[in-house]
Amino acid sequence: MHRFLSTATAMVLLPALIAVGALLVVLRVVRVEQDSLRRYTTAAEKSVEAERLNAELQYQGRMVRSYLLSPDPRALVEIERSREQIDLLLRWMLEMSRTPRERELLEASARSEARIRAQSQKLLEQRQRGAPLEQLLPRVDGELQSLRAALDENMALLVRYQQEEMEAAQRWANQVVDSSVRAYLFGIPVAVAALVTQAAIVMREFHRRRDAQEMAERNAAERAASEARFAGIVSIAADAIISVDEEQRITIFNTGAETIFGYSAQEVLGQPLDVLLPERFRTHHRHFIQAFAGGTVSARRMGERRLLFGLRKSGEEFPAEAAISKLEVGGARILTVILRDVSAQKRVEEEQRFLVRAGELLSSSSLDYERTLSSVAHLAVQSLADWCIVYLWEGGTMRRPKVVHRTADKQELAAELQRIPLDVLQPFLAREVIMHQEPLLIPHTTMEHLASMAQNAEHLELLKRLEARSFLGVPLVANERLLGALMFISSESGRTLHRG
Repeated sequence: MHRFLSTATAMVLLPALIAVGALLVVLRVVRVEQDSLRRYTTAAEKSVEAERLNAELQYQGRMVRSYLLSPDPRALVEIERSREQIDLLLRWMLEMSRTPRERELLEASARSEARIRAQSQKLLEQRQRGAPLEQLLPRVDGELQSLRAALDENMALLVRYQQEEMEAAQRWANQVVDSSVRAYLFGIPVAVAALVTQAAIVMREFHRRRDAQEMAERNAAERAASEARFAGIVSIAADAIISVDEEQRITIFNTGAETIFGYSAQEVLGQPLDVLLPERFRTHHRHFIQAFAGGTVSARRMGERRLLFGLRKSGEEFPAEAAISKLEVGGARILTVILRDVSAQKRVEEEQRFLVRAGELLSSSSLDYERTLSSVAHLAVQSLADWCIVYLWEGGTMRRPKVVHRTADKQELAAELQRIPLDVLQPFLAREVIMHQEPLLIPHTTMEHLASMAQNAEHLELLKRLEARSFLGVPLVANERLLGALMFISSESGRTLHRG
């Protein structure tokens, strides 16, 4: 665009520039003519003065000869005046000389004139002392004549040189004027041709930029449409799609991620990825992401050696499968994780394993169902819950023969809970299950729930120490006879209990 405007300006200014060029040529011609006239005038003046000098030299020679023939004081006066005039002319011409050749001719003429003057002065002095004319005339016709011939030759050369200078000045002026006019006349078509060429280049550049801009606009529109399609696909995907920058801060959080983790996109955008991970996994996961970002592999499955866990906004942990990829965009590295909540799948797998193992235990030959139920409780805390409490209904009384936790450090608490006697007339954990002989699920336990299940203050304190998050009670019925109940409790592991 800048070049286009420049050429348009040049097209407007071209006539003015041509006029200015013509004026400059005229001024140059005038200046050259003035210089030429000055040189010509100077050469002409020097030529005239050279002729005057030559005339004065000849006049001085005649006056000397006249005095020798007839001594007359007036002739001596004329000789002296002529000598002064000759000196003035020689000095002026030497001062005005501009070339070595001109100065050389003038200096040679001055030397010849000085010798003639010295010889003439001797003859004049001898004549004044009375020397006879017959004795002096041979010297006048001999020595002075030869000196005079040399002087005449120098003066002729000087006059011819001055005339050549006049002619050279005129030729120089004509050449300069002709070259200036030719340059101007040649410059006009050259300038027009240059302007036309520049205009063609600018128009081509204008069309190229217009085409490039149209192409960029089309590409931008296609990219925007592609991004919109991608955003639409990402937004409706059931899996969680999460992108992070090189500092592992969340930049994309789709609807699937909102559903799985319980956060809105506004809550987590710009936050570190750690907020979506259980604290015990954060350091290891951060190192894994850094190693993957700096490696050569562009995509890989995460959790190949062990199960991954995510952390919901509610604090609940859940098992997940994930894959990670990386992409360079504008010099920045973007990491994208596609994560799937496999809680239901893992739960089904655990339940199937539990049912298979429980079936094996229940179908064993042992008739000690209390020990069998204890084995089932130990099996349950391995795959289904954190706590399992066995309740047995015997002859109108209820007892709690076994309380099991999945880790050994909770055995003391389990023993304390197991020692508390049960009063069937007071609330206890399995009361609703026993009374209705139906499963009972409490997905989110509150203090009100615990208070409604406690027999007394001591019992309530023990229930609080369980850190229960959810309860699932299952009645034990055989041949339409109530045997008791199993209570499954989810606490610190974040396992989710549900109706099977």
